[in-house]
Amino acid sequence: MNREIGENTLGKKIRMLRKKAGLTQKQFGDIFNIAKSTVSQYESGKSRPDDDTKKKIARYFGVSLDWLLGLIDDEYVQSHHLLYFKENRPIDLNDILTYPNVTFNGLPLSQKEKSDIVNFIKYVVKKR
Repeated sequence: MNREIGENTLGKKIRMLRKKAGLTQKQFGDIFNIAKSTVSQYESGKSRPDDDTKKKIARYFGVSLDWLLGLIDDEYVQSHHLLYFKENRPIDLNDILTYPNVTFNGLPLSQKEKSDIVNFIKYVVKKR
């Protein structure tokens, strides 16, 4: 039996990530350009996101796709960003700043602060 379909693992994890981030279904949908009703269908197991949307969800919340699909139990074990750090691969700060739980010195950054950081980095890079 396919664990993802049989137990609605994907839908349960989407709901858990959304609630953990303090997002409504509408807010979640707005982030990923999908309707609130589609989010509800994902969470209930009536529908499943396409592969591209699954990747976007995993990236946004900083979890591995394997965890999101229910293939492993530890949500952060194989997160691609952890692999970047381990293997000295390039990390795009713009990607990191899209996560809802970004902090600086232990203080959470608001969406405006993250946007200001991106604009400042653009300014610095442009001056090169």
